[in-house]
Amino acid sequence: MRGNARLVPLILTFAGTGAAGLLAEQSFEKLLSTLLGTATSASAVVLATYFGGLMLGGIAYGRLRRRVSGRSPTLRAYGALEAWIAVACAILALTSSGLPALFEPVLVLGAAHPALLIVVRLLVAASWLLPITVPMGATFPAVVDALDSLIDEADPETRARIRGGRLSALYTSNLLGAIAAAALGPYVILPRFGLDGTLWFAAGLDLTAALVSFTLAFTVRGVVGVPVESAPAPDAATTSPPRALLVVAGLSGMLLFSLEVVWTHLIGTVINSSVYAFAMMLTIVLTGLGLGAAGAELIASRVRSVRTHLPGLAMIAAWGALTLSQSAWPHIPHALSQAVPFAATFAQAEQTRALGALGQLLPTSALLGMVYPLLLRVDVLPRSGGAIGVVGAANAVGSIVGALSALFVWIPVLGAEWTLRCIAGLCLASGVLLVLGAARRGWVRGVVGLGAAGALALTMLATRWDRLELTSGEQVYFRRMHVGPKSSLRFFAEDPAGGFTTVAESPGPENRTMKVMLSNGKFQGNDSGEMAAQNAFALIPMMFVRGWHEALVIGLGTGRSAQVVASMAFDHVTVAEISTGIVDAARTEFGHVNGDILARPNVTLALTDARNRLLVDPTPHDLISMEISSVWIAGATNLYAREFYELCKRRLRETGILQQWIQLHHIGLDEVEAVIATVRDVFPYVSFYFEGGQGIVLASNQPQLTQSSFFERLERSRTELQIADIDGLSTHLHASRLLRASDVDTMLAATHPKRNTDANRFLEYATPKHLLDGVSSRPNIDGLARWSSFTPQEVDTSVSGALADHARALTPRDVKHELGLE
Repeated sequence: MRGNARLVPLILTFAGTGAAGLLAEQSFEKLLSTLLGTATSASAVVLATYFGGLMLGGIAYGRLRRRVSGRSPTLRAYGALEAWIAVACAILALTSSGLPALFEPVLVLGAAHPALLIVVRLLVAASWLLPITVPMGATFPAVVDALDSLIDEADPETRARIRGGRLSALYTSNLLGAIAAAALGPYVILPRFGLDGTLWFAAGLDLTAALVSFTLAFTVRGVVGVPVESAPAPDAATTSPPRALLVVAGLSGMLLFSLEVVWTHLIGTVINSSVYAFAMMLTIVLTGLGLGAAGAELIASRVRSVRTHLPGLAMIAAWGALTLSQSAWPHIPHALSQAVPFAATFAQAEQTRALGALGQLLPTSALLGMVYPLLLRVDVLPRSGGAIGVVGAANAVGSIVGALSALFVWIPVLGAEWTLRCIAGLCLASGVLLVLGAARRGWVRGVVGLGAAGALALTMLATRWDRLELTSGEQVYFRRMHVGPKSSLRFFAEDPAGGFTTVAESPGPENRTMKVMLSNGKFQGNDSGEMAAQNAFALIPMMFVRGWHEALVIGLGTGRSAQVVASMAFDHVTVAEISTGIVDAARTEFGHVNGDILARPNVTLALTDARNRLLVDPTPHDLISMEISSVWIAGATNLYAREFYELCKRRLRETGILQQWIQLHHIGLDEVEAVIATVRDVFPYVSFYFEGGQGIVLASNQPQLTQSSFFERLERSRTELQIADIDGLSTHLHASRLLRASDVDTMLAATHPKRNTDANRFLEYATPKHLLDGVSSRPNIDGLARWSSFTPQEVDTSVSGALADHARALTPRDVKHELGLE
């Protein structure tokens, strides 16, 4: 078999490893988020560890290659690396369910010290990722070295030309595999196989690449190695790339990954916050990189020599594309809402959103995607695998620097708008310097420098964004919801963890104004119609609380629910919130709603991921009450998974209560039943309430009996909470129960819903498909009501006689009327 024929299966399997790498990376990220949390610092740890492993793999291969003598790298070496990755993925798939319990005691060690916690997280992430990512970083240089055995031509110049072309073919094929995985992963592979199954799928692709490599190796003459005299050990002079190339490689990685972080930040606001929207963004960016790689090969094949001015021109062109797309970001939400007639189904909506993202992302990513492949073809770069590995390591270092600087410096200090302007300026400056370095005439340098100065001024002086239009939220349901023509922007903040937080003020009834808090355009709470639901999230579970020592409120929002909990005189209340923007908005715009809750001496704010907070803090709680954003938002499934409920059960006292909010609009009955079923798998007593148009799941280890202490404390706080009729309120709360514990058991025995786990993440992939469903929660209420006995809540005999009699006197008709079912 000649070299050209042998190259085809190698290219195909290398495309498969590109798909495997991306699927494995997504699985790592989701698995580690359940252990390390989704806070910015935790995400940065995972990102840095992943790219750090790639960097170490590239550097280690380069150094090892220089020390090897007496044997040329063969396809066997590359096959061994792929086999290693396959085994590591398989081991992780087998052990992933038990790893959180193994590492939990390690994370607890850093709970009291934020800096130590970051170090501990880094060690945990390294133990998970480095065994896989280090060999990943070595695979590309290894396969580049193995190319020599597949080239039949003897002429050195011909061999070099063929080698360069095949190098580009391998790089492009690997990207094509990653593109396919990015597109198919969230729609097919991950929902169907889960995280464990996806890791097995990735292991299979890597194992296939290993087997193909070993098979090809036996068809190559000298497969066991060539003699020392014909293959001398390479030295630093022949394998070390020029430092200037390493700087450019690092810079290209920094620019691209800084942009990816900012694009992710913006996509959640102007396109959507679902897992599909972020997968769409990744697919478009990777497609751009693939087009850039193809363009780079086209250019390289048509010029006599590839010099550094070509990557420079690509960077200047990327500046132009980035500058042109800059002004369009605020207009995308409204443009999507105008596409309603063309987006009646989930598939049509995703296509519409993809078109909105395509023009913003594809041109810039394609032009920046030309830089790295052109660097691999630059004449001064040695064509050895060691040199390629060092260049790849430099690119990985740049990627780490770019991602971390965007997360911790650029977005927090400058915001997305000015970060994009600065990145555009860096693209321009870098490209100009590369072009000037290759220019031989002084007047050319002068003209280029003058043009660059004018272009930079154009970038920095562009029209500022309309922040209210940017965060209107029209892209969520493809229509105006909470921001209208008469709305004004009261508050604006952005941070990497929470995205964009805004407070819009709009005219209300009776000449009043209404404030609405939005997160990435998605409703979080208001100071008018949603107050009943915000009260209920706190009051309904507290009817059954038997101890008043420690409460945890997950999700601050306007702060009203936290205020209701704190007003009931718990010894201590912790509020877990991941977004600093929401915290600032609650303090400055909703103090009249929450009574300045965060200033109370018995209230502590924890700016962290709630699941990670529970994981590292073993404090027993009497109440855990959740009021997070919609379940369809990417990452929210971590707080609806069976493993999370098991963690809650460990952190609740035996008499404790868990309250889980669940939306009932824009969601299917199967998904609502899945939430209830998943909770019931962990807690023996689960009931369901319907109040303020929202669903409330209560879970406990003991029967849910109304406690007299609740009414006593409610009486003392009635003035603060502005409650005029406690008996009437209590009756209303009792009547809002739709399913008692026995009803839940009957329903689940008949319907057999799917459970949501860390491994399958069912809700993350199922719930976004209902965003264009009708806004009414009536179908879901009707579906659940089929199983309801509609009997009044049991009350403890210690409750005052009049109130107990009132509650017992409720009839099924009363409850139906309260639920709006007749």
